[in-house]
Amino acid sequence: MRIASMACITALALAATAGCKKHVQTPADFAEMKDPGYGYEYRAISSDEIVIGVQKRANEPEGDVEFWSKVWQEKYPPIKDYLLVTTEDIKTRGGLEGSVLEFTSEEEDGLYRLLVALFVVKKKIWIVSAGGRDAAVTDKRDAIIDAFETFKP
Repeated sequence: MRIASMACITALALAATAGCKKHVQTPADFAEMKDPGYGYEYRAISSDEIVIGVQKRANEPEGDVEFWSKVWQEKYPPIKDYLLVTTEDIKTRGGLEGSVLEFTSEEEDGLYRLLVALFVVKKKIWIVSAGGRDAAVTDKRDAIIDAFETFKP
């Protein structure tokens, strides 16, 4: 009876998580949020309040990574007062090519930094981002880029 109950519980747990996907490997020193919030496929936070998130949007109008990178450079991010610092190419471990844009914003309580990786997969634009206080993001930049490189749609 106990074995049958355990098997049933295991089957239910597997069914509940079927189709759920993290999309990136959670870096060390980050905790994955069970409820990532509206519009997010995945989010994790570090003790120094860096948040990594994964979102997807319709590729409408249909464009490639270069197109969407230019849109973000000229029109986004939709967060007020962020300035573009750099852009660079990125390639995931699975070979998917994308673009990383880096922004900063001077707020009343200090400088903030936002890293945004854009990937286009068929009819979707995937946005993998990480942001927080400048010093914290700068300190963990390598781990954040490593996480971006683990992205899988």
